[in-house]
Parts: sequence; C-alpha cells; structure tokens
Amino acid sequence: METLSLRDRDEEKRSLTRVLRAVLVLAIGLAGVLLLALSAATRNTQFFTDYYPVLLWSAVALGLVLLLLLAELLRRLISRLHRGLFGSRLMARMAVIFVLLAVAPAALMFYVSVQFIERSVESWFDVPVERALDSGLSLARVSLDSRLQRLLQDAKQSAQQLDPNAGLSTAAQLERLRVRLGASELQLLSASGKLIASANESTASFVPAVTPAALLRQAKLQGQWSAIEGSDGGYRLRVLVPWEQALGGLEPAWISAIAPVPPSLAELAEVAQQGWRDYQELSLSRSTLKRLFRITLVMVFLLTTFAAVAAAFLLAGWLVGPLAELAKATRVLASGQFIEVKDYAARDELGVLMQSFNRMSRGLHDAQQTIGQNQLALQTVNLRLQSVLSHIDAAVLVFDASMRLESANAQAERLWGQSLSACTGWPLLQLPGQPELGQAIHQAFADQPEDEAPSWRRQWTLHHDAQVVLARGAKLGGERAGYVVVLDDVTQVLSGERALAWAEVAQRLAHEIKNPLTPIQLSAERLQRKLRPVLSGAQAELVEKTAQTIVSQVDALKSLVDQLRDYSRLASTQLESLALNDLVSEVASLYGREVQLELDLQAGYIRADRLQMRQVLHNLTKNALEAQQEHQLALAQAGDQGQDPGSGSSKVHPEASPLVKPILISTKALKLSDGREGLRLRVRDHGAGFSEAMLARVFEPYVTTKRTGSGLGLAIVRKIVEEHGAQVEVSNWSTDTPGNGGAQVSVVFPIVASPV
Repeated sequence: METLSLRDRDEEKRSLTRVLRAVLVLAIGLAGVLLLALSAATRNTQFFTDYYPVLLWSAVALGLVLLLLLAELLRRLISRLHRGLFGSRLMARMAVIFVLLAVAPAALMFYVSVQFIERSVESWFDVPVERALDSGLSLARVSLDSRLQRLLQDAKQSAQQLDPNAGLSTAAQLERLRVRLGASELQLLSASGKLIASANESTASFVPAVTPAALLRQAKLQGQWSAIEGSDGGYRLRVLVPWEQALGGLEPAWISAIAPVPPSLAELAEVAQQGWRDYQELSLSRSTLKRLFRITLVMVFLLTTFAAVAAAFLLAGWLVGPLAELAKATRVLASGQFIEVKDYAARDELGVLMQSFNRMSRGLHDAQQTIGQNQLALQTVNLRLQSVLSHIDAAVLVFDASMRLESANAQAERLWGQSLSACTGWPLLQLPGQPELGQAIHQAFADQPEDEAPSWRRQWTLHHDAQVVLARGAKLGGERAGYVVVLDDVTQVLSGERALAWAEVAQRLAHEIKNPLTPIQLSAERLQRKLRPVLSGAQAELVEKTAQTIVSQVDALKSLVDQLRDYSRLASTQLESLALNDLVSEVASLYGREVQLELDLQAGYIRADRLQMRQVLHNLTKNALEAQQEHQLALAQAGDQGQDPGSGSSKVHPEASPLVKPILISTKALKLSDGREGLRLRVRDHGAGFSEAMLARVFEPYVTTKRTGSGLGLAIVRKIVEEHGAQVEVSNWSTDTPGNGGAQVSVVFPIVASPV
C-alpha cells in the first residue's frame, strides 16, 4: 500500500511559513527580553526609570512589525479566499476568533483561567468521580459474570439432557440444545479434545471454532471451565462442562458452549473500561497538566497582544496542511486506491486523526484482501461441492421456497435429458424434458402434512421409458427456505435383483425337473419296444406316435433344463487373449449366407473365455435369425390376409419379400469413455425390433417377443458379458429406406495390448 505525501507547498506557502516562523521567534525573543526587563524593573525602580524609553520603544517596534505582518497576511488571506483555496475559510475564521478573544480579554482571561484550571483539574480527580467510574466498571463486570454463570448452569443441564441413545443424531441434539442455550456454537469434544459433533448458528461457516488444549486441561483439573473472551471487537462467553454419558470412553467427554455477549452490553463494558483507563492516565499526569497549563497561560498572556494574528495564521497553516493531505487522500481512497498519508510529526488531534486515517485505510485494505480471500475460499468450497455433486450417481436438484430451480448437478441433467443450467429460476412444473417427474415431485411436497417430518421418500415408474426412479425430498429450513430433491435411477438395480431371483428359481427348477425326465423317457421307450410286437394296425401306430411325442417333449424339457442350468450357474471362466474377428468368422461360417460380416481389420485382442464367447455369438445369431424369420412370416401373412379398407383390394406389403435379408455381424475398434482402447461387437437383424416397454426388460429371464423360446438367451448373454467386464446394450435401428430396420445388440470389450 502506497504512502502519500502532500507536504510540498508552492513557493508562496513555503515563503509564508518561513516569514511567520522567523517573526514569531523574534516576537518570542523580544517578549522574553521585555519580560525579563519588566520583571527586573518591577524589583528595581531605578532600573525601570533608566530603561523605560528603551522598553517602550522596543514594545512599539515589535507592535509595528506585527501590524505590518498582519496587513500582509490579510492581503494574502483575501487573495486565497478569492481563489477558493482549501483551508482559506478556516484560516479566516481562526484569525477573527484570535483577534476577538486575544486582545481585549487577555489579562482577565489569564487570571480567570488560572483559577479555573486549578479548580477544574482538582475536580477531575474528585473522589465521587473515581467512585462512579469504579461502580460503572464493577457493574459491567458483575453483569458479564452473571451471564457467564447462567450459561455455565444451562450448559450443565444441557449435558444431562444429551442422550446418546436418543432417536435423534448427536448433531441434531446439539443444535436443539444450542438454540435453547442461545449459544452461537455448541461442540461435543472427546477427552483428548477431538471434535465429535458440533452445532453452529452460522450456516455459511464450514469450520467450527477450535477449543485450545490448554483450556481443556484446565477444565479437567477444575471439573469445569468458564471465561469471558474478547472476539472481533466484542466479547463472548465460553464454558466447558463434562458429559458423563460419553459412549465407549472411560473418561467423560466435554461440551463446549460459546455464546456472544449482546453488543449493547459489550459496548457499555468497553466504554466503562476505556473511561477507567483514561481516568487513570489523567490521574498520573495531574501535576504535569497543572504545570503545563500555567506555562501555557503565561506564554499566551505575554504573546497574545503582539502575536495573536500571526499565531492564528501559523496555526491555521498547520491545520490546513494535514487537512489538505487528508482531503486529497480521501479523494484517492474514494477512487478505490488504498493509501496512507505520511505520519504527522505533532502528537495532537491532527496526528491522531491522520493515524486514524492510516489505520482506517489499512483496515479497508486488509478487509478487501480478507473479502477477496473469503470469496476465493467460498468459490473453492462451491467448486468442491459442485465437483462432489457432479461425481455422485444420484441426481440432486435444489429449489427455492417458490419451487423455482436454483441448482442441479450433471446427473440431474442426464435424467431430465435437458441442460438445466439454462433453466435456473424456472418453476418446477415448467422444466422441460420430464414433465411427468416434475409433476410427481411437486405433488409429493404438496401431499406432505405440515405436522410430519419435512422429508419424504417415493418410488415412481416413468411410463414413457419404463424407468424406475427412487426419489427423496426434504424441505430446507433456516433463513433460506427451500427444497432439495435426490433422484436415483434404480432401473438397473431392480433388474439385477430380478435376475438374481430368477437365477435362484432357475436353479431349483432345473434340479426338480431334470430328475423325473430320464425315467419318463426310459418308460416311454420301454413301452414302445414292448407293445410294438403285440399291437398292430391303428393301435400300434397310436402307441408309436404317443411314445415318440413323449420322447420329443422330454428332449425339449431337457434342453430347457440345460438352459436353466446355464443361466443359474456359469462354468468357471478360462480367460485368454482372443482374436474376436477369428471367432466371429468361425461361428458365422456355420450359418452360411444367413450372416453377413463387416469386420474391422484393426480390431485387437480381448481377454475372454472362448467357449463362453462362442455361446454368446450363437445366442445372438440364433435370436436375430429367429426374430427376423418371424417378422418375415408375419409380413407374409399380413400380405395374404390384409385388405385395403378404402378400395376393397388386397394390400401388398413390400417388406413381405421372399428374399430374406441376412443379419449383419460387425466389429469396430473404438475409444472407451475412460480413454482405453475398446472393441465393439454388434449383431443387427431386419426384424420387428423391440417396443419401448420391452427394451426396459429385455435382459430379464423369460421375457421374449418370440412365439417359441424360453426367454433365457439374452439373459445368459448379459451374464457372460458382465463376467468378462464388458458392456451390452440393446436398441432399435432404422434408416430412411422403408422396411430397413430392426433390433441390434452391441457388446463393448476392453482391448488388451497383445496376445499372451
């Protein structure tokens, strides 16, 4: 911070100051000589008689010099007034006052002042005054001690009311006790001084006040501790009381309570203490003051007649100089630049004023730096909070008391499908993207009774995409009332729970069904062998057909049992570096022209189990072919039976072509979201695709769109893929060409560097 010096005067000011000082020194010297001569003359009549003309003409000469100087000063004063220079009016006012007060009543003022000062100084230190100051200071101390004792007793009672087994958390109990105590902060400390919990009146403060270890040691020695502390220009009360109900500790914990002293009481106490200090300082300088006043009055009496106007101008110049500095420094300070003025040498009120200005400027500078640091810290905290909110999986939305959006994290924008940062200040019901969810949240807060807990918990299923959302909402109290909502997409969680449940059911069904299948098949075959020679004709044909039906159905049940077993318990995985392109080509060769390949030659190796990957490819290829065939069959039947309602003629579907398009199996190297190399396997058919409701449950067991099938194919695929640390996704695809579309399954694997 700069130091501003405005002491440089123009030539007129410097010459004027030099002349004034020289003349004043000359006047003081002549007055002193005259005083000594007059004093000697009063003691020696002969001396007075001999030197009377000299004394007289000396006094006249000194008076003429002062009159000439007075005329020059008046001329310069008028000139300064006409130019409007800073301090001219003050200088004129002081000159008039000095002339009026110094010349005529000088002698009377000296006598009266001496008597008045003698009595006044003694009256300042009168016994009643001292007793009154003592009483005021004692009253302030008693009032503060009374508040401290009351806080100590209340803290002890609060320690008894703090229950570790209560339903409320320790922090919630501390907050309730803090409000009851009227404290600004309430802390629960361990025996070692570690902070367990705290309650703070200020919601903007994240850092609780630190309890010094020395205070805790004193509290342990005394059984309790209380004191009045200074804080930010005021006072605060701090007490430490033991908490005997501490959980799991041999030593009791401690409750620290901090309560502010009311500003009015703190101000009165400070005034009383400052008055007492001032009084003591004056009392010590009593004799010095008397001596100083006597000397000052004598000098004023001797010099008033001869140097009143000169002294007035000189003193006015002394005042105007520092005031001019302060005036310019104030203008500079008002422009936003924090500066200090050069210290004033004299130890008077002007010096105090300039020092106060410097302290104020330094205080403003420090305050600005503190505000900047606090703003930076607040921005850091906000950025950290935003970072935390952006990395959690739940969607978090904050609304004000009018249900208008204040903030939302990235997960909320993903759930809404919109950028909510541009919607700050919008009502909840007007937020785009999820009107159904917004209406549900609004209704949940509206249905919450006022006398119940200000929080709720709901689970909703969004109809447009079968998404299951777990919602929790709470009403915020305090100065900034509002609402906070936390939303979790639990669709995959519920799907996983259903998959686990189906796996358990599949394991039990496989065990229960497989046991009787072999005896049934053997019995049917035995009946067939035994009855074939005995029966003939229609009866033999019936027995043969019935036995064959039983055997074929048993084989179908065995196949279903094998699928159930595969879904409920996969074989141990034998990972190896696998060239996915080679495996895809090998499997596709089994299907001939029904499969078309688009393989990325840059595709790398993956870590996978060859047999399980073969099963995945077979399941996906088989599902795609069956879905495509059923779709072509449905189109063909619709083409044969459908009629155009308007003309009555047959309706021909261009999709019902006898040429069935092959399914497409492709691989492509790509970058994963975490920066690693990946490989995507995609199987695409030309079937009917999936409905929106089916997409949400396509990986669940026994969920299928085909007329035949167990619905375990995609469930097994997902289980194998997840065992390999890969990701699988099902979607529909289409192009602008009519009839060109269907379903597609994409599996993304991480790539290993090279085969092992």
